[in-house]
Amino acid sequence: MFEKSNPFPDGIPSQVGVMFFVDPLPEDFLEGVNLTGPEEVVLREREIFIHYPNGMGRSKLKIPLSHKGTVRNISTVNKLLALTIS
Repeated sequence: MFEKSNPFPDGIPSQVGVMFFVDPLPEDFLEGVNLTGPEEVVLREREIFIHYPNGMGRSKLKIPLSHKGTVRNISTVNKLLALTIS
């Protein structure tokens, strides 16, 4: 379902997170993010996709949340979408 939007289609679904925001994000939103670990981050209009190859719980990645939003992994997003379609 949500896989078409996922820039990390080969990632394990539980290791790919999506941060959803109410308002569109500025293009420079991720400028202050320190990407020294294995994580990969892709900014979209109102979402940030994050691939956590070692799992979310082990990540040291910190993204400043100056905008209201929430994060879910792709598995959860797909389950929520399935509920809205059925």
